[in-house]
Amino acid sequence: MKKVLVIDDEPHVLQVVKARLQANDYSVETADTGKEGLKIAAEWQPHLILLDITMPGMSGFEVLQRLKGDSATAKIPVVMLSASGETANIFEAEKLWAVDFVIKPFSSDDLLTVIRRNVKAYEA
Repeated sequence: MKKVLVIDDEPHVLQVVKARLQANDYSVETADTGKEGLKIAAEWQPHLILLDITMPGMSGFEVLQRLKGDSATAKIPVVMLSASGETANIFEAEKLWAVDFVIKPFSSDDLLTVIRRNVKAYEA
């Protein structure tokens, strides 16, 4: 079973994404802060991380930098989530080695397509 970690400060997003992924045979862990997400990622070693950009305390970009700077988590593909599709955010995500970028609100079918594509690429 593929493991997906969802890091987002919005409880509704965590709940909806977790339910949808579990219904599609993914094992899911969630974190509502960047600090908690970093800890879970290092311990649980998910196949993919969904990471919100705008969170209190530590932005998604800072979390992404830390993930990619740690040998234990550097190879885990990260898909950024954001309510803002600003070009600057997309370029920053790419610069920090995010594998994809999904703009909220998103359809669960579109999200599943992105997850499947990037988990498959990670396995290759």
